[in-house]
Amino acid sequence: MNFEDLMLPFGMNDLMYCRALEAVAEDKATFRFSKRTNTFRGIAAHLLISRHGLGALTDMGFEPLPWNDLGKTFDAGFLESDNFPQLSEILSEWQKITPAFMAKLPELSEEVLDRQPPFPLPNMPDARLREFVRLMVLHESYHVGQLGFMIKELTGEAIMTPPTDTTD
Repeated sequence: MNFEDLMLPFGMNDLMYCRALEAVAEDKATFRFSKRTNTFRGIAAHLLISRHGLGALTDMGFEPLPWNDLGKTFDAGFLESDNFPQLSEILSEWQKITPAFMAKLPELSEEVLDRQPPFPLPNMPDARLREFVRLMVLHESYHVGQLGFMIKELTGEAIMTPPTDTTD
């Protein structure tokens, strides 16, 4: 299956994710809009865990992440914890896996793509990993958008322009 149509959105998510994590100082990593929303660090960790997990589901051969206590499935990255990695550590791990992720994505075999997804997809009872991969680019985009709103609040800049943290 050809995933060329996904290369641009996954690549843009990478660009904006990296800009977001580079723009926010560590002392702002716990920013959240309200008690009902996730922290900047939590969303960043969730996206890393998701991309890494997609690589694992599709046999991309990534090394395990250095943290094993960030949550599983929907909780991944969103658990309350004092042991979360620094933003720079999260970004470093993202930058380790993304080149291989982008190189291997178009090469996924039909055998891999015919596997069952890790959970049922909404309104798609017969979905396979091929549909799950497409859902994951939407999932990433959703959360990168959340980071974008947070960047705007924290820096006054848009995520599409290289923001810098100007808050004290």
